[in-house]
Amino acid sequence: GKMIKSLKDLLDKFSRFTNSLVYDGGICKRLNKINLNYFTTKLSEHINNSNKGGYVKFMGEYDSLEYFTSLIYRNSYEYLGVSVGNSYNFSLGATYNISKNLSLSLKGRNLFDDSTKSLYKEGGIGADFSLEDYQREITFSMKWVF
Repeated sequence: GKMIKSLKDLLDKFSRFTNSLVYDGGICKRLNKINLNYFTTKLSEHINNSNKGGYVKFMGEYDSLEYFTSLIYRNSYEYLGVSVGNSYNFSLGATYNISKNLSLSLKGRNLFDDSTKSLYKEGGIGADFSLEDYQREITFSMKWVF
């Protein structure tokens, strides 16, 4: 792809739709792709979920190594007396391709242990509460195609 040579080139790659701002394109030769997103919503008078957020994602490859990292943000809110804080879900991973048919991967998900939360009601009529959507997770895998 075409490289960014100026701030104007960077701004030209942004596209605006609804209340989101998204960028998708190459920054340098070794970092193949960066995605930026920010959103804000006004769907109802009573906020019952995050109404602002966004993410930054980097993806690329170098020789036999593929890699990615992402940070997903959601703002805090309060609903039915339950206070839910900001969330910063940070993940990263890498895959080393030993050959066309064999690869090793190491991935970490929600490494800050600060996932988004969903609201629940205890027993249908009990107290309202929130639980994390994702736990911290680290995985190592091997892929062998035969």
